[in-house]
Amino acid sequence: MDAQIYAQPLWVANVSISGVNHNVVYVATQHDSVMRSTPTVSSCTNVWGGAKSLLGAGETWVSSSDQSGCGDLTPDIGIVGTPVIDPSSNTLYVVARQQEWNDFSSEAARLDLATGAEKFSGRRFQATVNGTGNGSSGGKLNFDVQIHNQRPALLLTGGHIIITWASHCDFGPYHGWVMSSARGL
Repeated sequence: MDAQIYAQPLWVANVSISGVNHNVVYVATQHDSVMRSTPTVSSCTNVWGGAKSLLGAGETWVSSSDQSGCGDLTPDIGIVGTPVIDPSSNTLYVVARQQEWNDFSSEAARLDLATGAEKFSGRRFQATVNGTGNGSSGGKLNFDVQIHNQRPALLLTGGHIIITWASHCDFGPYHGWVMSSARGL
């Protein structure tokens, strides 16, 4: 593994790889990468040939030191919430947290279970809702990825991916966020 693992590893039976079915474990790390291995092979082979990085050019995972000294996730903060798998489309959905310079973002990706190829990536989450709570401006609350962390597992239900965020180290003001996206993200 290339970093710490906070997300729950996921197991899928009978994934067809080059025409042969394998039982496969998918592991997401704090360096915004996903790895796939076949635990039924004695060497637990990574059949993607290595970690699948979800970082774009110039991006890196977030360091805990970038979060005003927050030490709840150390030393790095990348994929924290457990991904979700859609067996009907052989797709793994995942949310990664990264930065480019001091621009923090939370982005979604969907990966092909067999090949690791990105079916889609780079969708940054942004949201604004009406509200007058802490941190509001002009009657609006804005989603701020620097103080909100996507921790709970993703949920696939009724053709939608449900994604939630809570506080990051309780550096306020923060609000819980629930977002829903069609499977296409």
